[in-house]
Amino acid sequence: MDLTSEQFEKIRKILTFLEIIVVLLAVNFNSALIAIFGIGFGMFILTFLKSSVKDKLIDERIESIANRAAMVSFRVMLPILGLTSVALLVSAGKEEFYFLHGLGVILSYITCLGLFIYLVTYYYFNKKYGG
Repeated sequence: MDLTSEQFEKIRKILTFLEIIVVLLAVNFNSALIAIFGIGFGMFILTFLKSSVKDKLIDERIESIANRAAMVSFRVMLPILGLTSVALLVSAGKEEFYFLHGLGVILSYITCLGLFIYLVTYYYFNKKYGG
């Protein structure tokens, strides 16, 4: 199935409207699970449809800006997560603050996972595009 970018935009708007309805229903039924499944299914459909668009959706300038914005957000967010996890681990040494210690451990795992993902993707793109 080949789509033009105009057809894709129409379908994207319709799916966004349907996702809003699903989230409103989830709020009405007081169920986060419905909202998560609705948004996840919508993201899956959009990803599938985006891969079947035959003409180019973005130009190189927009792609370059998006890459730079992602890198800056990564460079800001990862140290904040790391420092927050260290602060929580150090400050939650007492027994009554065990939940802060657990949060520090979770944030440190998230920081390590972010570093691992960065290193794997850097190695992959370095091999793919030669460097």
